[in-house]
Amino acid sequence: MGYFGKSYNTYNANLRRWEQYWVDNSAGVIFFHGNLKDGVMDYWTEDVPQPTGRKLRRHLQFFNMAPNKVRQFSQGSTDGGKTWTTEYDFIYTRQSQSKSGTR
Repeated sequence: MGYFGKSYNTYNANLRRWEQYWVDNSAGVIFFHGNLKDGVMDYWTEDVPQPTGRKLRRHLQFFNMAPNKVRQFSQGSTDGGKTWTTEYDFIYTRQSQSKSGTR
């Protein structure tokens, strides 16, 4: 089936921030936290230890591009945020719902 996962987003009223939990089919979990800043949903992770021994910090952003279009941009840093490398840059477009069974 390949690699897949799902994110769960919630607002933590006690900490006044948005939180996202990413869970995938290979037992991977990533915890992000952040807020809406200048119209961009801006998420961060702490420095997370990796199997290589390095620590990885992630910066994840969602940009509203149009009523049915969102950009998801992710960067990673292994030097505490001094330099960043693009991990992925996706555009999501909502597909229209088709009505089946109507005449």
